Amino acid sequence: MSSEYYRAAIHSAVSLKDHYPEAKITIFTHPEFFNESDRKFFDQVHLDIPYNIRAKMHCMSRTPYEKTLYVDADTEIRSEKIKDVFDILKDNDIMFTRIIPHVSNTRRVDDNNDLEYHGGIILYNKKPLTISLIKDWYDLYQYQMDTSWASSKFKQYDKRMQPWDQFTIWYLLHNDKKYSKIKHDFFPNGGVEYNFISLLELKSMEKNIAYANIEQIIYHYTLPREKVNAGRIKNKP
Repeated sequence: MSSEYYRAAIHSAVSLKDHYPEAKITIFTHPEFFNESDRKFFDQVHLDIPYNIRAKMHCMSRTPYEKTLYVDADTEIRSEKIKDVFDILKDNDIMFTRIIPHVSNTRRVDDNNDLEYHGGIILYNKKPLTISLIKDWYDLYQYQMDTSWASSKFKQYDKRMQPWDQFTIWYLLHNDKKYSKIKHDFFPNGGVEYNFISLLELKSMEKNIAYANIEQIIYHYTLPREKVNAGRIKNKP
């Protein structure tokens, strides 16, 4: 809910068109941010979305495409190989890039599980069960945030999971029998080239050496917090 993310999304769309002119792009944003002159960058524009920190799941469930690549706004497409991304899905319903531990917060779910799904780049189809999963992801996240952890259905898990929507999707895929038939997987090799986190460029991190020569298909940076806060919509229901 920040104008800075809207500006980042425009940049991301332009970079995609530079490498894949035929790409179909849909943006979900708020009317307060949208500039009519930007419509030329998109196949579809949707302005009727909730004012919610995780509105992305609500928007993902409304995809107009049979196959969709959800991409965070703070990204830049850097390779023509993006054209082949839908071949990765194969017969899977939904696919994620893998969290790289040394550039992410430790997210221990319980004694046997860590969070591995990254929520920034997601590839999925439009089958009814997949869309149902994404809708439940959004609804369950609201419950997760609005309910006391100690009295919630998640009380057996680490309380530090409460803010993370990656935990919500992990819970649904591993604990909800409704989604036992969903085929889910990671991008090949964890999908680093499709979700190249900017922190992987820091030469001060010794573990980054292993990623030095990986082609960046999608570069994923992080907007400065002060910019995000300055452009945020406030006092919305």
